[in-house]
Amino acid sequence: MDGEARRREPDRKELGETLLSLSARLYRLQTEAIDASGVPLSFQQFRILERVGGDVTSLSGLAELAKRRPSTISKSVDSLVRQGLLTREQAPSDRRTITLTLTAFGAATLRQAQRALADLGSWLVQDVEGDIPELRELLKYLYERAESRIQADAD
Repeated sequence: MDGEARRREPDRKELGETLLSLSARLYRLQTEAIDASGVPLSFQQFRILERVGGDVTSLSGLAELAKRRPSTISKSVDSLVRQGLLTREQAPSDRRTITLTLTAFGAATLRQAQRALADLGSWLVQDVEGDIPELRELLKYLYERAESRIQADAD
């Protein structure tokens, strides 16, 4: 490691720590925004509702997207069914396949949570100045790095 790289290392460490702290704070804000919907939802359950609303209607499809075991996703789906947010039905074309569908209550809850998160996103960036395209590219890069780490851990 050359002298320049050694000088940048504390800055990189601090940036990494700041990103981890920011992610924890953002997760808390997202959770609180979802809680404001009045229905007790975890962030994972919100994501399930969002994906089912976006036409991912199988447990295996949800598990694949979340990089989780179907049994892990099934527990959250069971809770959502008990709360009246999702239905589970046999697919007409294959009785062994279960299709998940949002109920009217689930769709309304999803829309309310999505509006709350959109409001949070707008609030977060309302005073951001500077090079927004550059910041967006950095965040996209970090998101993709995180995604590749999740994928590697899942394999």
